[in-house]
Amino acid sequence: MGKYIIKRVAQAFVVMFLVTLISYALIQIMPGDAAVIYLGSDAANEELLARTRAEMNLDKPFVVQWVLWLANFVRGDFGKSFHFHVPVRDLIMERLDITFTLGFFALMLSVVVGIILGITAATHRNGLWDNLINVFANVGISAPSFWISLLCIYIFALHFRILPVQGYVPPKKDLGEAVRHMILPCFIMALPSIATMTRQTRASILDVLNEDYVRTARSKGLKKNVILYKHVLKNALIPVLTVLGMSIASLFGGSVMVEQIFNIPGMGQLVTNAVLNRDIPIIQAFIVIISLVIILSALLVDIAYGIVDPRIRIAKGEN
Repeated sequence: MGKYIIKRVAQAFVVMFLVTLISYALIQIMPGDAAVIYLGSDAANEELLARTRAEMNLDKPFVVQWVLWLANFVRGDFGKSFHFHVPVRDLIMERLDITFTLGFFALMLSVVVGIILGITAATHRNGLWDNLINVFANVGISAPSFWISLLCIYIFALHFRILPVQGYVPPKKDLGEAVRHMILPCFIMALPSIATMTRQTRASILDVLNEDYVRTARSKGLKKNVILYKHVLKNALIPVLTVLGMSIASLFGGSVMVEQIFNIPGMGQLVTNAVLNRDIPIIQAFIVIISLVIILSALLVDIAYGIVDPRIRIAKGEN
């Protein structure tokens, strides 16, 4: 298991290295001069412009620029915002906690609800519950999230007036109001993942239920719940773990739209404004942070593969 984890960690470092290089290169080839964007109306001063380029290392070769930027990034120095003229780290720290809080609760909601609905649909195959859950899953996958968001706002916030329309309240300030403000955003963020998790769990369980060892367990007289939770569910987790890893990426990536709709001051809103204002340091920091989250989630899923099914880590370790 140790060799398997070391190999996966090494691969994650290589991927992260390539992500930083490619993302920095893509930002650098964007049209326009970063120093001119930073200075704004003061860009006409050639002396100030040259000094700013030197401070931003724009007068150096591309490889040197990237190495210096990467070294600063590792130390937690993400540069200074072109629009706000304050360190990017301060802006991110204010908003990253909000995005991670929403993403964490949305992830928990998608895992718990998705697996429960998938198990219910599989154990009631072709029945009423199975049909209802399949309709819900198809709507969750196919319906645009922004349309679901507006529909939920109209029903729960404007019509019944039981939930707030927008905004965010920190849990430390008022736990009750924080929960009320997070219900709709977390549900909208989690809905596509719940639908995908439900369908994958259902399909995996139905596939495992046809295995010989399940029929043998039935013939021995084991109870239905014992067979399901002790034998079937564990062996059906491998495809579900794959979906879980993809859900983490989609949840944090999808926070951009949800935060804009519900006016939540998180990373999504910050990076949207950064794109509109061409605030390059914020965009670069966002790309690397989201990539790091995705790579770490993929790494944890790979490790979970080896824990759930020892055959995977043995085979991959030998390879």
